[in-house]
Amino acid sequence: MNLNLIDQITLLALDDEKGTFKADETAYPYAIAGAVIMELALAKHIDLSGEKVVVRDKTKTGDKIIDTYFNSIIESAKERKVKSWVERIGNKADTIKRETIAKLIENRILEKREDKILWIFSYNKYPAQNPRPENQLRQRLYDIIVNSHRPELKEIMLLNLIESCSLGKEVFGKEQVKTFKKRLKSINEYDHLGDAVSKSVKEICDAINAMLVIMIATTATTTTIYK
Repeated sequence: MNLNLIDQITLLALDDEKGTFKADETAYPYAIAGAVIMELALAKHIDLSGEKVVVRDKTKTGDKIIDTYFNSIIESAKERKVKSWVERIGNKADTIKRETIAKLIENRILEKREDKILWIFSYNKYPAQNPRPENQLRQRLYDIIVNSHRPELKEIMLLNLIESCSLGKEVFGKEQVKTFKKRLKSINEYDHLGDAVSKSVKEICDAINAMLVIMIATTATTTTIYK
C-alpha cells in the first residue's frame, strides 16, 4: 500500500495501544485538511491563482477520502482561498480520521481491538498488524532529520504537518526535538526544487503551512480566553 499524507500523519499520531491520538487536538483537524489539499497539489489536480485554489485537472485520484473533498472543490460555486478549504475540510476531520483508520485496517496495517476500562467501559484501540510501513516511514524521516538525507517534496510536507501537530517528540524522540526543529527550518528555507511544477506545489505547501500557524494560534488563544 502506498501511504498518502493522510495515512502517514494518522499512523504517526496514533497511539497503537491506547487507541488515542497524540497529536495536538487543536492542530490535528487543520493538519488533516492540509494533507488533503497537499495531496491534490502533488497530483497536479489543483494550483494557486493568487491566493485562491483552482482546479487544473478534474480526473479523480482514486482515493475515496481525497476524492470526496476534491469533489467539493470541483463543485464549489466559486473559487476559495486556501484558508477557506482548510476550515471546511478541517470540520470533517473526525470523519476523515475514522475512514482512514478503517482503510488502514482493511489493508492490514492496523487491526481493531476492543478493550475495557474497569471491566465496564469499552473503547477501541488500533495496534499494528503490519508495523513495517510505519517503521520504514519513521526511519526515512529520521534519516532526513538526523542524518541529513535530502527530502522529497512530499516528505517536506509531512515534516511540516508533524511540526503543526506537535508530534516532533513522538516521532523523533525527546533528545532529537531541537534537531528536528532546526533541520526543518533549514529545509523550508532552502529552495532546492528546480522545476516549475515543484515550485508551484511548494507554493501551496508554504501557503498551507503559513495558514496552519495562524489558524492554530488563533484557535488556541480563543480556547484559552473562554476557559
